[in-house]
Amino acid sequence: MQVSEIMARTIEFIEPDATVQEAAVLMGDLDVAALPVGAPDDLQGIVTDRDILFRVVADGRDSSAVRVRDVMSSRIFSCRPTDTLE
Repeated sequence: MQVSEIMARTIEFIEPDATVQEAAVLMGDLDVAALPVGAPDDLQGIVTDRDILFRVVADGRDSSAVRVRDVMSSRIFSCRPTDTLE
């Protein structure tokens, strides 16, 4: 089986200057656990629900004041649609 058989074809990005609260609302609206940060031609990182939980909620930070760039992971791993799931 190839990645192309299970991947999403439409991806929503969030800007690094968006608030974590905005990211959480967008994740809920889209029913996803992660959002790429930046733009299709300028991928800067990824923010996940886990990033928000541990880097904002668990630390007691204000999600409306914290920016996505401050909690995102900038190390990205990717694959091609033709790669196998293995």
